[in-house]
Amino acid sequence: MQKILEDGQYGYAIVKNKIYHVQLKFLPNYSGFYKTNYSPDDMIPIKDNDKNSEILIPLKDIFDDYNTAFAELQNRLIANPERPSWDEYFMNIAKAVATRSSCSRRKVGAIIVKDRRIITTGYNGTPKGIKNCNEGGCPRCSSDTPSGTKLDECTCSHGEENAIVQAAYHGISTKGSVLYVTFTPCLNCAKMIINAGIREVVYDEHYSVDQKASELLQEAGVILRRPM
Repeated sequence: MQKILEDGQYGYAIVKNKIYHVQLKFLPNYSGFYKTNYSPDDMIPIKDNDKNSEILIPLKDIFDDYNTAFAELQNRLIANPERPSWDEYFMNIAKAVATRSSCSRRKVGAIIVKDRRIITTGYNGTPKGIKNCNEGGCPRCSSDTPSGTKLDECTCSHGEENAIVQAAYHGISTKGSVLYVTFTPCLNCAKMIINAGIREVVYDEHYSVDQKASELLQEAGVILRRPM
């Protein structure tokens, strides 16, 4: 059991799997005296000194020293691993899709999600029936052309493009869907995303030539954001 039971005393609290330096803010009861007996599940007011705000948390989440709090948090995470958010879940799948890419320069993965269900996937590489990029199928990717230049000479299809085309090939509507992609879209992919009716793009990393594409998506009302 933690030793902290004094009003105004400082300690460490576990809040949403993070450790915060806090100050206890006990309140007197109706008789004007402070409570002396507490159970682990009693809700204790604390002051977050970093955010200058007060919240209620169980006493069992408050510790008198950082090392004890850290050890307890580690034990909890091992016993009950935190489930990934939907954004993390789908982005991890997009990253796995990227590993199928045959591009010799940059591997990109994309998935299209509707009602939290994956409807199609895509990764970058040469078109169907064409020699793979890493086997010389794309002369531009095999050259020392600087990143973001001579894109009109690239024979590879982008991950977002392939995901959208696969949906069309199988007759699946992408209207109102969310696209998860490992890099922000280029200008051509941005135009396809808009015309495909995709309402939101969630990305992991910035592409070097995405400024105009980002502006176009914003103008069209397509949300562009990182995972939450």
